[in-house]
Amino acid sequence: MDSGGPEPDGGAEPESFAGQNGSPDNPGRLARAYLRSIGDCDGRLLRFYRGEFMWWEGGRFREVPRADFRARLTRFLEGEMERVHQMENRGGDDEDEEEGNDERGGKGAIPVTRSMVDNVIQSLAGHCLLDADTEAPAWINGAVGPDPAGPLAMPNGVLDLEAAADGKPDCLLPPTPDFFVTNATAFDYDPCALEPRQCRRG
Repeated sequence: MDSGGPEPDGGAEPESFAGQNGSPDNPGRLARAYLRSIGDCDGRLLRFYRGEFMWWEGGRFREVPRADFRARLTRFLEGEMERVHQMENRGGDDEDEEEGNDERGGKGAIPVTRSMVDNVIQSLAGHCLLDADTEAPAWINGAVGPDPAGPLAMPNGVLDLEAAADGKPDCLLPPTPDFFVTNATAFDYDPCALEPRQCRRG
């Protein structure tokens, strides 16, 4: 994962579009399919916060560049529309065959338009919304933990500094997107690291 945000892996379990207003390009269906493709079925890794999408990576949430997010979503939608087209050409899934959903009569894949991308982004924003009143650091999604002002986010977990200072072995909490922070160290916590004996001067 890089600073461009989540990258769909293309391996998500396909979702039948039967019952989704009879339309394979239903924005809600496509938003859910996209979240599955990035391994975020419950919308905890990708959040929509104060008008921007943010992705949990390396122990913290970082803002996803709008152009990159839109481009990757567009690429995913093109692949999804092609998947639907191929499924329809071979008769669709069992539910579609029972319902007789072959509305386009053998036409090509549904084109991915600016309007489609905008509608899916709008749906994703609703799925992934984090209240704008939330101030980092904070425990979210109903999670509880030590005073959020105390812990230090690190790639390999959330370090309870007070517990670490007391020498407690359980001072490192598991890494979790339920701890909302936008800053984290670039290095892992190592309880066996040697203490520095002196500071180097330039």
